[in-house]
Amino acid sequence: MELSEDHRRLLQTVLYQHQQWQGEMNKFMALHCDTFFDNDDLLSTPTTRKNSSLATGVVSSDAMDNTSQSLNTEAQQNKSVHQKAERALSERFSALVSDIETIFAPLLGKSSPAFRFLSDYISTNKPTSSVVGVTWHLTLLVDFSLQNLPWEALPLFEELFSGKVVRDFSLHMIGHRSGALSSPNSSNTASSGANVSSSTIKYLIDPFNEDSGSKSTSGGVGSLKERKSVQDMWKNVLQTIPGGSKWTKLRQQNGLLSLEDFLLNLDGSNKLTGSSSWINLFTFCLGRFGSLFNPKDISITNLEKIQLFCNLDYNYNELSFRRQNSLDVTRKISEVELESPLPMIAIMSLAGINTLIMNAWSIPFIAQNRFFQGLCKGFAGNKEKLNQALSNLEKNSGGKQKPLFSYARVLYGVPSLTYSDN
Repeated sequence: MELSEDHRRLLQTVLYQHQQWQGEMNKFMALHCDTFFDNDDLLSTPTTRKNSSLATGVVSSDAMDNTSQSLNTEAQQNKSVHQKAERALSERFSALVSDIETIFAPLLGKSSPAFRFLSDYISTNKPTSSVVGVTWHLTLLVDFSLQNLPWEALPLFEELFSGKVVRDFSLHMIGHRSGALSSPNSSNTASSGANVSSSTIKYLIDPFNEDSGSKSTSGGVGSLKERKSVQDMWKNVLQTIPGGSKWTKLRQQNGLLSLEDFLLNLDGSNKLTGSSSWINLFTFCLGRFGSLFNPKDISITNLEKIQLFCNLDYNYNELSFRRQNSLDVTRKISEVELESPLPMIAIMSLAGINTLIMNAWSIPFIAQNRFFQGLCKGFAGNKEKLNQALSNLEKNSGGKQKPLFSYARVLYGVPSLTYSDN
């Protein structure tokens, strides 16, 4: 497929606009992340957005004192600002996806040869009902300069593959990841290597203790909304999944750990070599994971024993956003750019991490919590393969998230990993 000159210019514009949009999402979350409660991240959430009256749901002033009324009005005004900003960001995201569809319609549109071939092949080669857990997924090998775009949001991939999309950088990288699961230098076989054992899972949550949850009374008297902290949320989830008690929390300090200390926590050594089993890591960091551990240090570290790294970073509230900005002003722009999602994925893949789940931009805590709960329910509770658990998030987490939140997460590596509670 050869792009026309007009489409080439449009593609460059889309790349720039998406980068700008990601930065604005990060700022929006820093300002408004604590105004998301309950099901505010879902598409089907009933809201009062169509009603501009600030008195909706509030009892008469005769039933409350002036101070309470003033606080409620201010809270509702803040909520209104948040809703308008979110709506604008959502519309811009939809427009970006539409532009990507237009540009690549000759290759990926419904009338394209690729769509017809994939549709016919999938319809005539469906797995039989006796084959448990076998589903089609798509591996995207996109040019590095285009990896930053939200490809998972294209209707083609949702329609044909039900959202089971995994990315990678090259066929060579795919071969390396697959071969690592059955390496002759490891005691793991190909079958056991694709298994994530609960006793090998380590996790790190909010290392600076910057999230304490949030509360709101914007709906009026008697309408208190509360969001638990990420620490409490993870604790509750681990109590409900098979093998959750075997997950090991990394020793945590209220501050930065050196990379050496981090590796010691993981495996009792600072090399991650010589161990006979895989290590699997789940992290929830406010701010960027790359600001905790220098990407340049990671690039020269052997991380081949990390089989699955699920990194839910780019979480911002006012505290974490201020800390992140304070760190950024002391470093070169090139150093900050290395901590962006795509360079971090590439660096950690080259360092040996087999499979990664990462955030491409910031989303609210409530959306991150729902993702983690849905992933654990499908992957650990229902014993679904990793890509199947990711595509079943709507079913396992209680609803369909808004596109600007649900498409923030990307999967690189081996999508067929399974979970066991031993």
